[in-house]
Amino acid sequence: MADVIYHAMSFVDLQFPNGQLTYVSYEGLTTSAFLPLCGGLLQAQGQYPGEMRYSFSCKNKWGTRITPMVLWPDKSFALGLSQALAWKRSGLMMKLSIQFSVGRPSFSVQINNVIEF
Repeated sequence: MADVIYHAMSFVDLQFPNGQLTYVSYEGLTTSAFLPLCGGLLQAQGQYPGEMRYSFSCKNKWGTRITPMVLWPDKSFALGLSQALAWKRSGLMMKLSIQFSVGRPSFSVQINNVIEF
């Protein structure tokens, strides 16, 4: 006779107007919250056990979105810039991301193209 191993997975998801709290057994607790502040959006995202990320995103009058982020416990700082290159139907968007951390700085460019019909 074979032994049957049964794993019950617990899941709780609470959503609020300014955030969300999710618990999944064996994975931990995930939180996200945001608050409109000074014409931008202040965000906090995290996972326990794990890391936390704090960011503030704002858009200037030319459409450039600037997003500085602090990552914990990595003790690193990331700066994201995104600018729409074409305002026509092609929807081409260029995103530039620069991350500063102790020991390993990185640089990446991401180009997203969305075609609308």
